[in-house]
Amino acid sequence: MSKRPEEHSHGELRRRFRRLPAPELSAVAGDYSGSFPQPGAYELACRYGMAATGLAGWHGKRFEPPGGGAIEARVVNLVRHNEVKPMVARIASSLNDGGPALVCTYRPQETPPYRWIRDEFRGWDERTLVGLAFLDLAVVRGVGFPFVLRRTGSG
Repeated sequence: MSKRPEEHSHGELRRRFRRLPAPELSAVAGDYSGSFPQPGAYELACRYGMAATGLAGWHGKRFEPPGGGAIEARVVNLVRHNEVKPMVARIASSLNDGGPALVCTYRPQETPPYRWIRDEFRGWDERTLVGLAFLDLAVVRGVGFPFVLRRTGSG
């Protein structure tokens, strides 16, 4: 049986990301639980970093359905029992390989480091998105940190 995305190494997920398709914006609406590949030190570092920047208790994202014919949709981070730090999702070129990806960015007026963070997603299957989080600054632009979103509920 094939491994789940969380069971792959960081490098394997980055390589697999290049072969995955960009999901349709209208197909991703719903709530997703978040996880990190190969739980351990990487997960602790990610959770510590998120807590240090105001996302303590992060456990996923909610993608809202785009309005009729819209090319963007609203996304929020799910933190404990709240929705925080809204993002905008659109199909755009990936920093990883230039191919199409579902790209989520914060508003330009957001405080650092959020205005520099960019999450990109491609579909693993109909319920799972593989994400790469980028710090969109010239010195580290091409380094994506992998994570996984899995749709919750029947959405």
